[in-house]
Amino acid sequence: QVGACAGRHLHTQAPVLAARGTAEAMSMALKAVAKKVDVDIKEENLSPDALGLKVSEALSVKGFCVLTPDFEAQHLKSVVSDIESIDRQGRFSQPPELLLEGLLSMAGSARIAEIELHNADDTDKPDGESVRYFDKIMTEMSLAVMPYLPSLQIEVKTRTKGVIHEAGMPPSDGPDLDEETCGKWLTVFAHHKIMCVWALGPGTGTLELQPFDDESNGHAVPMKPGTFVLLRADAMSHRFSAVGKAYCLTCWLQKDNRACKHRDNAKMEYTPCCQALEEWAETKIREYKESFPEEQARISLPRHWELIMNHSNFVSQHISVRTASIKQVASWNPTSWTNSFIPGVDMTQEIPLMRFNVDHHYDANPDAWNWNKINTRHGSFIDGTELFDNAIFRISRAEAAGMDPGHRMTLETGYDALVRDGYKISTIMNTRGGVYVANPPPSEWGMAEKDCISSGVCGGGGSIACGRFSFVHGLKGPCISVDVEAASSLVSVNFACTNLSKTGKWEAIPFALLQSWNLMLTPAFLVHANAGGRTCPGGRCFCFDASANGFTRGECAISLLLKAMTSIVDDQIVVNDGNRIGSLAAAAVNQSGKRANILAPDGSAIQEVIYEAVRQAEISPLDIDAVEVASDAVILFDALEVAATAKALRPEGMPGLDETCPISMLCAKSNFGNQLEAIGASTILRTLMGAHWGASFPEQHLRLINPHIDIEVCDRSAYISTESLEYRMASAYVGITNRSIAGTNCHCIVWGQVNDKKCSTFPEATFKREKIIFWPEGGGQLEDDMAPRRGYQIIGSWNRWEPENMESEGQGIFSATVVMGENRWERFQILLDGDARRVLYPSYDRMDQATKGAPVAGPEEVFHSDSWMIDVRPFFAQEGAIVAADSTDQLSSQDAGKPGDRFKVRLAVKGKWRMVDWENLDAGSKEAKPFPTGTYQICGSWNHAEPQDMTEDKSVPGLFSAEVKFISQGVNAFQIIRNRDWLQAIYPEEQFASSTAHITGPDESMDYMWAIEGDRGDIFQVNFQREVEGSSDTKKVTWSLLRNEELTKAEFDRSKQPMYFAVGTWNDMAFPSRMYWTGEYYQFFVQLGARVQESFQILLNGNAFQCIYPDTPNAHPSDSPELKGPDRLSAGLMWTIGANEADEAEPGKRYEIRLRVGKDYTPAKVDWKPVRDIDGMEDAK
Repeated sequence: QVGACAGRHLHTQAPVLAARGTAEAMSMALKAVAKKVDVDIKEENLSPDALGLKVSEALSVKGFCVLTPDFEAQHLKSVVSDIESIDRQGRFSQPPELLLEGLLSMAGSARIAEIELHNADDTDKPDGESVRYFDKIMTEMSLAVMPYLPSLQIEVKTRTKGVIHEAGMPPSDGPDLDEETCGKWLTVFAHHKIMCVWALGPGTGTLELQPFDDESNGHAVPMKPGTFVLLRADAMSHRFSAVGKAYCLTCWLQKDNRACKHRDNAKMEYTPCCQALEEWAETKIREYKESFPEEQARISLPRHWELIMNHSNFVSQHISVRTASIKQVASWNPTSWTNSFIPGVDMTQEIPLMRFNVDHHYDANPDAWNWNKINTRHGSFIDGTELFDNAIFRISRAEAAGMDPGHRMTLETGYDALVRDGYKISTIMNTRGGVYVANPPPSEWGMAEKDCISSGVCGGGGSIACGRFSFVHGLKGPCISVDVEAASSLVSVNFACTNLSKTGKWEAIPFALLQSWNLMLTPAFLVHANAGGRTCPGGRCFCFDASANGFTRGECAISLLLKAMTSIVDDQIVVNDGNRIGSLAAAAVNQSGKRANILAPDGSAIQEVIYEAVRQAEISPLDIDAVEVASDAVILFDALEVAATAKALRPEGMPGLDETCPISMLCAKSNFGNQLEAIGASTILRTLMGAHWGASFPEQHLRLINPHIDIEVCDRSAYISTESLEYRMASAYVGITNRSIAGTNCHCIVWGQVNDKKCSTFPEATFKREKIIFWPEGGGQLEDDMAPRRGYQIIGSWNRWEPENMESEGQGIFSATVVMGENRWERFQILLDGDARRVLYPSYDRMDQATKGAPVAGPEEVFHSDSWMIDVRPFFAQEGAIVAADSTDQLSSQDAGKPGDRFKVRLAVKGKWRMVDWENLDAGSKEAKPFPTGTYQICGSWNHAEPQDMTEDKSVPGLFSAEVKFISQGVNAFQIIRNRDWLQAIYPEEQFASSTAHITGPDESMDYMWAIEGDRGDIFQVNFQREVEGSSDTKKVTWSLLRNEELTKAEFDRSKQPMYFAVGTWNDMAFPSRMYWTGEYYQFFVQLGARVQESFQILLNGNAFQCIYPDTPNAHPSDSPELKGPDRLSAGLMWTIGANEADEAEPGKRYEIRLRVGKDYTPAKVDWKPVRDIDGMEDAK
């Protein structure tokens, strides 16, 4: 249940009716459109599954379905008494005016009352037996329809509570809308798809339906008691009215209304009522957020409103983290580095020789520090510390040799971060940009073994790192070096945020560069840390674990570029342009002061610094989703920090705590160790990049939780997760706590949100169904270029796509008769004025077959494959299909019929609405009738797939033959087509098959072929025999060698011409497709799918070991890639259509791939262009 109006989850069982495929749910006969009642359940005696199919047919076409359910009459008589009893209980109320359009309008919803859930504990307000009875049937109706809704691109997961509506004049102007009511109904109207309306009487009313446009005419549905209507609430308005007393019972079927982190709100479709509620809510939230604290105290705001408000409206200045440059363990790429945390990678390793010889310094004795030894052998280490390009920074080799490697890496990462945001050396010179360096003490570099002439204070001094960066790049803003041990990064953040914000007369700086590093160059630190019991002998950070015994160190270098998120332009606050990783909402710093131990954390001080950061961010502590705590993996210290953090962010007794999710406790140190001065900056980047995925990262090495940590969810409302878990919303506030051994406490609150470019969901369907295909009442009118002047013509597979006139039957209906041929299917399109470039075709998902009821698209120029199909072939259930328990695998056909039956195809036009339908005029007739047969052509490699007519043998029915001459030695492949139509290809079930292979087709070619092996000059006779009788369609292909003849000069020249095949992602690189010679180049046609990209290579003679490919991945002609091959070294190197903006790619767009060759037919260039003329391109994939 989500929201106060959420009701029952609908659990469906697999229907026992044989499913007819996705396209079946689209079909709807024209004669059914005008019915007053679409389904009479009692009269037709329908099972629930047959009922669901018929209802979905009506919903797919006109958007509503009127039913006469089978119910017990006595309940209809007594339901009014039950409703009056509900009224006496005081449960009826007048809805606010803004809700009326989403309900049944002012006249239909004068007062409403909700039905209690069946499992409700409140038994003092019974709904009555009859009300429950009708509510139960409404659920059963919903369950019957649900399995068929996905074919209409409708996903329904729940139904709401039932609502009783009283028709009539409202008793008053109605109450004002409040936040609780708005949130409750906004949940319903934002996610509803189907509305169920049941007329309960006692009076008769009318339900007025009208699509959400200004052109369509209204449709009136008579609502006598007992009438039941299902309608697309997301596609049409619905207004009920009655002369006398009348009640309706309604509910809504909803999609999953949980918060979707990958939802693009800009693409969400809101009904007018939902849009009005959304605008009202946004206004209220904005007014509250802009008010003063003392005013907010007087306003009662629901907790979920406050949560949304604080995630979508910022009052205080946020600081954008614009770019990042890192040198971290295992990666120098921020995205790759943070992605590694999702599965929970352990980045620690044994100390390498590039740092020092650990065997010389290690001793497992806990007291080893007494003789200058270390008790840990592990840490996390970065690569490339010895590398540095001194010339780019205008630093001499001698100076570079004496520089602390950390200083060198701050120069590199800092400049890289600036460049990523568009800066150059010339644009940063003499600017007020600030540099804030959280630098380790110089002792690490000073005590390390090194081979250099000089080092001194300029080599590793504590203040020189920030000064050198400002000096090299000419920056004149604040230049601050901070050293407060592990709190250094967040203290630097606090300085940077202050300088980036305009306060008093201070002029904010344009940008701030936050930098830090940590390197383990000498064992000296580990000796001192061992003496203080801070390092873990096990070589891991067992944060929050019962075995916690100190930390292990981690290396890194990191630079973050910070900028103010907003600026004031012409007295208006505007959001600054540019990409950003995330933002810093607030930062606070304090000192623990006097305490029991200088190393120990202070619970009160931690709570105070968290309170201060929350106050500065002007949010609620309940808005924080997770906290990265400053765990040093010490048993009692961990327990104290976790308890203090949970108490600060989930305070007991705070309003809204019960409806707030527990807070997640995290610690990055369990992944890559303690980076000391740099840990804060690394954690900021890790947290913000995790928010791009809408998830927190798992805790490592947690086997048995610290027994002193009492964070039971019910008591402390916190948890520690060993798995990656999603945040509750598409954005998240995460707190980050750092503290130093000297008692400096820092807390920073960061805000990040899902990045759909990085974590895109499954691609949207290239085909988007219209919610209403054909409106019964019509309305509007076709544009001039969409209407014919001389009439409509039909073209199809039965007559080689030659136009035939359609007859007008009046009232906007045009028809033509089609005789079913031997294929048991026929394709067709409709032309305007006989113009082949003005084609009406089905707008359907090209992964499915287009049946009647598919939306009409056009007129425009399209392939013949974009056509309607009348199909009487029986089909077989696929694995996982929904079938009856007692059925066989063979299911009924899409359209009942047989060869020779006449089908009347109708085009209906009512205003701007169009629909194509057909019916079998000979349905039910068992009489065998003559049917049209076709001609056949053979297409083989000996003539580059040019169709060659096969001769019919008059003495043997259905036998066709052709003599073919091989012009090359070896294997020659071929297919057979019908009526010179590549949509009617006949081919074997396997590639390069023998004559014994099973034969498939006629249908669209799948590039499987028969193979004949022979010598140059051999002449074979190929025979094809087809016998169609009843439900049987037998096909047979044979061949035999007749003789051998010498090649003519023309044949010899043609034998020198190679064949090229395209192989690509459109069929998972599985089936090479022949490219055709135009006389100038080889061509092949591709239609982009949902991915809006297709990659391909070219094979010489179809041989995968003779591949032609570019020298770079995802190559594009504009890049002038070099052609490689033919050879077998092509792995990962392909041309890609759609990867370059110049392609202007979009789903369904078609391209011609061209292979240009030299005089000897050797490959010279590959390019492609969008297709504008489709002549001769019916083989497009």
